[in-house]
Amino acid sequence: MIALLLSFALGLEPLTAGGAFIFENIAVVPPAGWIQPEQGEDLLLKPGDLGAEESFVVVIGHESDEPAGTLAEGLEQSWQAFNGTGSVVIGRSPASEIKTAAGAIGLSASGTLEARGRHVFVTVAVFKPKDRYRFFASLATTEAAAEKYHAAFADIVNSVEFRNDAASKPNLPAGPTPAVSSSYELLLTFGSGLSASSTGGSDYGAGSYVYCVFADGTWLATAPSRGLNHYDLAADQRSRSADFGTWQRDSNGVLALRTPYRFETLYPQADSNYLRKDTEAREATYFRIPTSTGLQFSGRYIKEGQSDGPDTVSITFRRDGTFEDNGVVHMILPDEIGVGYRDISEVLGPGSGTYEIANNTLTLAYGDGRRKPILFILTPELAAKKDPDAIYMGKVWFKRS
Repeated sequence: MIALLLSFALGLEPLTAGGAFIFENIAVVPPAGWIQPEQGEDLLLKPGDLGAEESFVVVIGHESDEPAGTLAEGLEQSWQAFNGTGSVVIGRSPASEIKTAAGAIGLSASGTLEARGRHVFVTVAVFKPKDRYRFFASLATTEAAAEKYHAAFADIVNSVEFRNDAASKPNLPAGPTPAVSSSYELLLTFGSGLSASSTGGSDYGAGSYVYCVFADGTWLATAPSRGLNHYDLAADQRSRSADFGTWQRDSNGVLALRTPYRFETLYPQADSNYLRKDTEAREATYFRIPTSTGLQFSGRYIKEGQSDGPDTVSITFRRDGTFEDNGVVHMILPDEIGVGYRDISEVLGPGSGTYEIANNTLTLAYGDGRRKPILFILTPELAAKKDPDAIYMGKVWFKRS
């Protein structure tokens, strides 16, 4: 992650326009004119008025996975991450306490890195809402840029609000979550003989296929069952390189997907989806899947095609960010191995807690400490509904009962 931040700070990546937004359980107000790409699990921001010789980037880190210690320990961990990634910390100020406008207490420190033969000027801020760390940092390649945008970074941090449901409170800039990620694109289609309806229903069955097209020019014919929010693409490519294909997009937006065994051609349509037209297959619609980041909804869901009754396996979601799992996770992930428990039911058994959706990943945080990330998909039409009629978790469709 630090190497990625340095590449942005050193001006190696183009950015696209953005605006005020909600990121996970954070509402934040960037200064007017700033630009923002969606980049994996962390959020990056840059001023829109950078000079030709200036570089400045702000990162808002994804919520940490492990329970946090003290704020001082979190700040120390953040600084240690800058050592050993082609950079080294060569100077650092003492920590100082900071406070957001909403009252959140954090710690901050500034310092200097040596990276790629250049100095990078860094300010780090760490908070601990609930029991997880949240990391903020600014990186500048010149002292002048660090001074020029120091106040803007302070304003960004000061504007942050942490909440369970950021969209539930008015008077905050509910900026748009990108409909489709810039680092990957999920495409959903259906098997031969099944309806290509985008509304949910019994026509889904087991014949759903989810492609994952990555920004680095590779793709998978089956999206990761654990979702994309903490997905390590490079590690997965190393471990199963034969599963990955390559893709190209021409000037008309036509997407060509290749593996040693298949070739598919997808044509963009007016509704932003794709239509497959090639000699190897029938015509088929490929739906572009929204990330669903930040989504909260309510309803009880059972497996598609299953009859409902008192003993039916189900999962219930509530709009306050809580859930109750009555055996669904055990159904989706019955064969999980490599866990530190004596009995698999201890890992996958029923329970309740809170949930978060980010980058097509539903993370279930059980009250007993278990955390289960699962691939989560809504078609565009389902995503437009307040409470979707059907949801796709792992590799199973569930209908609202």
